[in-house]
Amino acid sequence: MSGPLGYPAAQAGSLEFTSHRPWPLPAGRWAQDQTWEHLLFAHWPVEPKALRPHVPSSLELDEFDGSAWIGLVPFRVSGLRLRGMLPLPGLSGFDELNCRTCVTRDGRPGIWFISLDASSRWVVEAARRLYRLP
Repeated sequence: MSGPLGYPAAQAGSLEFTSHRPWPLPAGRWAQDQTWEHLLFAHWPVEPKALRPHVPSSLELDEFDGSAWIGLVPFRVSGLRLRGMLPLPGLSGFDELNCRTCVTRDGRPGIWFISLDASSRWVVEAARRLYRLP
């Protein structure tokens, strides 16, 4: 991306490609946008009974070959912005680490985040207040 103005243009274009989605995009308008860079998806098999206490009972753990899977996903968030705004310098980029597992509810696959950690206090506080994340 070429500076903060490059992120909004690239992010807006991402909604044009939807053929890979098994369900349509939600009808509502998006509220925020961000770009993930330098991702690593690392996963390890775990006994489902060891993971079960960390996932709500309303969610079915996804299994492969008799194992559930736990993932660590470090990445860099860049260009974080609210709809109609440009990324704010000093607030729109930070490092994040997710610990997560794959789940299913009512036949729809999803991700359960066991923890989300970010290097920005501002982002952590906003996530706690707006999305009720621990």
